Amino acid sequence: MTTVHQACYEILREQGLTTFLGNPGSNELPFLKDLRSDFRCTLGLDEPPSSLDEQGKSNHE
Repeated sequence: MTTVHQACYEILREQGLTTFLGNPGSNELPFLKDLRSDFRCTLGLDEPPSSLDEQGKSNHE
C-alpha cells in the first residue's frame, strides 16, 4: 500500500518539482528525513533569504 509520504514524492516528481528551497521547521522535517535521491533541498538559515532564493529561482526558469 502506498503511503501519503510516498504519494507526495510521486506527485512532485510527476510535476517536475524536485528542488526544495526554504527554512524547514519541525513539521517539514519528517518529510525531508527520507528525501529521495532525485530531489534536492537547499536550506536557508532564515525565512527572508530563503524567500528571495525561491523568487530568484522561479524568475530564472
